[in-house]
Amino acid sequence: IHDALYFFVKLKNLWEAIKQGKDLLEREPIRVCKSEFDIDWHVPLKAEPKAGFRFGVQVKDIGLPGGPQTTSEFLNKWCQASREHNLKLKYELKKLSAVVARTI
Repeated sequence: IHDALYFFVKLKNLWEAIKQGKDLLEREPIRVCKSEFDIDWHVPLKAEPKAGFRFGVQVKDIGLPGGPQTTSEFLNKWCQASREHNLKLKYELKKLSAVVARTI
């Protein structure tokens, strides 16, 4: 099962938003199952936080082991991912331009 919640937060509030988002996705459904439906949920839920300045480029595992732990680490990873994404887009555009030029 896959669910996603998107939050638009200021960069200075990123770490608190990640903490609250993980709690909302991992713990709250289990609490609601127990309190509202008397269901003892034993399967753990997992949230994988991502953040970015646009949907096409996001940094994964923010605040998790192996992922960015600070704002500067996040910004560096996002800039690197954005650059790679832009290079791929330019490459694809070049290929498409060549195809169009051959058909004209």
